[in-house]
Amino acid sequence: FAGLGDFAKIDELIAKREQLSPSVIRESSITMTQDLLNHPQFQQFDTIYIYLPVRNEIDTSYLITKALQANKTVAVPVILSKEDMVFQKINGTGKYHEDRYHILEPVYDPKSVIDRPGLMIVPLVGFSGRRRIGYGGQYFNNYLKHRKNLYTIGVGYQFQSIPELPEDDRDILLNEIRAY
Repeated sequence: FAGLGDFAKIDELIAKREQLSPSVIRESSITMTQDLLNHPQFQQFDTIYIYLPVRNEIDTSYLITKALQANKTVAVPVILSKEDMVFQKINGTGKYHEDRYHILEPVYDPKSVIDRPGLMIVPLVGFSGRRRIGYGGQYFNNYLKHRKNLYTIGVGYQFQSIPELPEDDRDILLNEIRAY
C-alpha cells in the first residue's frame, strides 16, 4: 500500500470503524444481510465462504444464520501459516478459538476444509472501485489468486471508499464491492 502515507489512511479507516456505535453496526449488518439474501449469486451457489467479524467489521452472523437455515454449506477462514489460510465448513455449533489476530476461527479440522465453487463475502478496511484494502497480510489475495471459481463480494461501510488507490500487483479485483 505504498502511497497511502505509510498506512496512515489504513489506520484512519480502522480508527473510524472502531468508533462506530453498536446500532450503526447492527443496522448496516442487517441491511447487508437483506441485500445479499436477494443477490442472484447467493441464490445460485450452495457454498458460501464468509468471514467472522472483528473490530467493528460488518457483522456477518445474521447472514451466516440465514445461509445455514437455507441449507447452504458455510465456510469460514482458518489461518494455517503466516501466508496461508483455508476455508472450513461450519454448522453453527462448533468450537472456536481466537487466532493470532484475535479473530474467532473454528478449531482446525482438515476433513472439514472446503474448496469448491461458491460465493465469497470478503471484509474490507477500505476500497476503491473493485480493489480492496485489507490489513496487509495478503491472506485473501493469496487464497483468491488461484481460485477463479468463486464470485467475490467485498462488504464494508460507505466511509471506507477511497477515491484513488495505488496499484499493487498482488491485488485481486473483487467481482463487486457493496457499501452500507
